[in-house]
Amino acid sequence: MVEHLTKEQIGDCKKLFDEMDLDRDGKLTFSELKAGCKTMNLGLSDDKIKEIITIPKGGRSISEQDCITFPEFLISMSQDNPDVESISNEIITAFKIFDHDGTGEISITELKHVLTNMGHKFTDEEVDEMFSAAGITADKTSIDYVKFVRSTIYK
Repeated sequence: MVEHLTKEQIGDCKKLFDEMDLDRDGKLTFSELKAGCKTMNLGLSDDKIKEIITIPKGGRSISEQDCITFPEFLISMSQDNPDVESISNEIITAFKIFDHDGTGEISITELKHVLTNMGHKFTDEEVDEMFSAAGITADKTSIDYVKFVRSTIYK
Protein backbone atom coordinates (compact mmCIF):
# COMPACT_ATOMS: atom_id res chain seq x y z
CA MET A 1 0.00 0.00 0.00
CA VAL A 2 2.97 2.31 0.52
CA GLU A 3 3.53 2.28 -3.22
CA HIS A 4 0.29 4.25 -3.66
CA LEU A 5 1.57 7.18 -1.59
CA THR A 6 2.74 10.25 -3.49
CA LYS A 7 6.13 11.83 -2.81
CA GLU A 8 4.30 14.66 -1.05
CA GLN A 9 2.43 12.22 1.21
CA ILE A 10 5.66 10.39 2.04
CA GLY A 11 7.30 13.74 2.79
CA ASP A 12 4.39 14.70 5.06
CA CYS A 13 4.69 11.37 6.88
CA LYS A 14 8.45 11.87 7.28
CA LYS A 15 7.92 15.35 8.70
CA LEU A 16 5.31 14.00 11.12
CA PHE A 17 7.58 11.09 12.11
CA ASP A 18 10.55 13.40 12.69
CA GLU A 19 8.45 15.77 14.82
CA MET A 20 7.43 12.89 17.07
CA ASP A 21 10.90 11.29 17.23
CA LEU A 22 11.96 13.29 20.29
CA ASP A 23 15.27 11.48 20.91
CA ARG A 24 16.12 11.50 17.17
CA ASP A 25 17.00 7.79 17.15
CA GLY A 26 14.97 7.02 13.99
CA LYS A 27 12.31 5.11 15.95
CA LEU A 28 9.07 6.05 17.62
CA THR A 29 8.29 4.50 20.96
CA PHE A 30 4.74 4.13 22.17
CA SER A 31 5.36 7.09 24.49
CA GLU A 32 6.69 9.31 21.67
CA LEU A 33 3.79 8.38 19.42
CA LYS A 34 1.28 9.00 22.22
CA ALA A 35 2.85 12.37 23.11
CA GLY A 36 2.95 13.39 19.44
CA CYS A 37 -0.71 12.48 18.91
CA LYS A 38 -1.66 14.39 22.06
CA THR A 39 0.34 17.46 20.97
CA MET A 40 -1.40 17.38 17.58
CA ASN A 41 -4.78 17.02 19.28
CA LEU A 42 -5.55 13.79 17.40
CA GLY A 43 -7.42 12.24 20.31
CA LEU A 44 -6.26 8.68 19.61
CA SER A 45 -6.79 6.04 22.28
CA ASP A 46 -3.88 3.99 23.59
CA ASP A 47 -5.30 1.00 21.67
CA LYS A 48 -5.31 2.96 18.39
CA ILE A 49 -1.74 4.12 19.01
CA LYS A 50 -0.69 0.52 19.71
CA GLU A 51 -2.42 -0.48 16.46
CA ILE A 52 -0.22 1.97 14.53
CA ILE A 53 2.79 0.12 15.93
CA THR A 54 1.38 -3.41 15.47
CA ILE A 55 0.12 -3.12 11.85
CA PRO A 56 3.57 -3.43 10.24
CA LYS A 57 4.54 -6.09 12.78
CA GLY A 58 1.82 -8.45 11.59
CA GLY A 59 -0.54 -7.52 14.40
CA ARG A 60 1.52 -9.23 17.10
CA SER A 61 1.09 -8.06 20.65
CA ILE A 62 3.40 -5.26 21.72
CA SER A 63 4.55 -3.66 24.91
CA GLU A 64 4.95 0.04 25.57
CA GLN A 65 8.70 -0.45 25.01
CA ASP A 66 8.20 -1.53 21.40
CA CYS A 67 8.91 1.03 18.71
CA ILE A 68 8.28 1.68 15.04
CA THR A 69 10.75 2.75 12.35
CA PHE A 70 9.91 5.21 9.58
CA PRO A 71 9.30 2.47 6.94
CA GLU A 72 6.97 0.73 9.42
CA PHE A 73 5.28 4.05 10.21
CA LEU A 74 4.66 4.51 6.46
CA ILE A 75 3.02 1.09 6.30
CA SER A 76 0.67 2.06 9.14
CA MET A 77 -0.12 5.45 7.63
CA SER A 78 -0.86 3.93 4.22
CA GLN A 79 -3.45 1.48 5.53
CA ASP A 80 -7.02 2.08 4.50
CA ASN A 81 -8.82 3.72 7.38
CA PRO A 82 -12.52 2.87 7.36
CA ASP A 83 -13.23 5.60 9.92
CA VAL A 84 -11.77 8.29 7.65
CA GLU A 85 -13.55 6.85 4.60
CA SER A 86 -16.85 6.76 6.48
CA ILE A 87 -16.46 10.35 7.66
CA SER A 88 -15.51 11.43 4.15
CA ASN A 89 -18.63 9.81 2.69
CA GLU A 90 -20.86 11.40 5.35
CA ILE A 91 -19.51 14.85 4.56
CA ILE A 92 -19.94 14.31 0.81
CA THR A 93 -23.54 13.20 1.41
CA ALA A 94 -24.16 16.34 3.47
CA PHE A 95 -22.75 18.55 0.70
CA LYS A 96 -25.11 16.93 -1.83
CA ILE A 97 -27.92 18.83 -0.12
CA PHE A 98 -26.34 22.06 -1.39
CA ASP A 99 -25.77 20.69 -4.90
CA HIS A 100 -29.06 22.07 -6.23
CA ASP A 101 -28.49 21.21 -9.89
CA GLY A 102 -26.76 17.84 -9.37
CA THR A 103 -23.47 18.87 -11.02
CA GLY A 104 -21.24 17.72 -8.15
CA GLU A 105 -20.30 21.32 -7.44
CA ILE A 106 -21.14 23.81 -4.72
CA SER A 107 -20.64 27.55 -4.81
CA ILE A 108 -17.65 28.87 -2.87
CA THR A 109 -19.90 31.37 -1.09
CA GLU A 110 -22.31 28.65 0.01
CA LEU A 111 -19.48 26.31 1.04
CA LYS A 112 -17.89 29.03 3.18
CA HIS A 113 -21.29 29.76 4.76
CA VAL A 114 -21.83 26.06 5.57
CA LEU A 115 -18.35 25.68 7.05
CA THR A 116 -18.62 28.79 9.24
CA ASN A 117 -22.25 28.44 10.37
CA MET A 118 -23.26 24.77 10.55
CA GLY A 119 -22.06 21.82 12.63
CA HIS A 120 -18.48 22.42 13.69
CA LYS A 121 -18.20 26.15 13.05
CA PHE A 122 -14.85 26.91 11.45
CA THR A 123 -13.37 30.38 11.62
CA ASP A 124 -12.89 32.38 8.43
CA GLU A 125 -9.13 31.85 8.83
CA GLU A 126 -9.57 28.05 9.09
CA VAL A 127 -11.78 28.03 5.99
CA ASP A 128 -9.28 30.15 4.07
CA GLU A 129 -6.53 27.73 5.11
CA MET A 130 -8.62 24.74 3.92
CA PHE A 131 -9.33 26.48 0.62
CA SER A 132 -5.66 27.27 0.14
CA ALA A 133 -4.62 23.68 0.94
CA ALA A 134 -7.22 22.41 -1.54
CA GLY A 135 -5.97 24.79 -4.24
CA ILE A 136 -9.10 26.93 -4.26
CA THR A 137 -8.24 30.38 -5.53
CA ALA A 138 -10.21 33.62 -5.26
CA ASP A 139 -11.16 33.50 -8.95
CA LYS A 140 -13.22 30.30 -8.53
CA THR A 141 -16.97 30.59 -8.03
CA SER A 142 -17.66 26.91 -7.39
CA ILE A 143 -15.79 23.70 -6.62
CA ASP A 144 -16.20 19.96 -6.95
CA TYR A 145 -17.14 19.15 -3.35
CA VAL A 146 -16.05 15.49 -3.57
CA LYS A 147 -12.53 16.57 -4.55
CA PHE A 148 -12.60 19.25 -1.85
CA VAL A 149 -13.57 16.76 0.88
CA ARG A 150 -11.04 14.16 -0.26
CA SER A 151 -8.22 16.72 -0.55
CA THR A 152 -9.04 18.11 2.89
CA ILE A 153 -9.48 14.81 4.72
CA TYR A 154 -6.66 12.88 3.05
CA LYS A 155 -4.15 15.70 3.23
